[in-house]
Amino acid sequence: MSDIKQAVPLPQMIGSLPLEVSPSYTVVYANMFRYRASFNDIALIFSTVSDPKGGVGPAIVTDGTQVIMSYGQAKSLMEYLQQIIHRFERDVGPIKTIGQAPPTDSELDAGMLNLISAGSH
Repeated sequence: MSDIKQAVPLPQMIGSLPLEVSPSYTVVYANMFRYRASFNDIALIFSTVSDPKGGVGPAIVTDGTQVIMSYGQAKSLMEYLQQIIHRFERDVGPIKTIGQAPPTDSELDAGMLNLISAGSH
């Protein structure tokens, strides 16, 4: 995945806390994600799906980054994303999804069991 240059300068403060940017800070584009879960935390793995070189063969999935967080942080992220998307759709119009149905409870249960038995990291 290629890094995307940050177009807008980052804020210097987050509320009353000073913000430092890590030397390894990068911005990546993702058009696919998957998750890995344990009883303690959840990981979001962001990837890019691209056409095969030369246009022959299956698409290529390239992992870009993984974010691991507690379930509390994940729930906060979900709530923020819901609010951001709600405002965007209110101001701009409906967002079309890619047409993939959310996983069923049994698919989530099977994935959770496989992932937990394999370890959380």
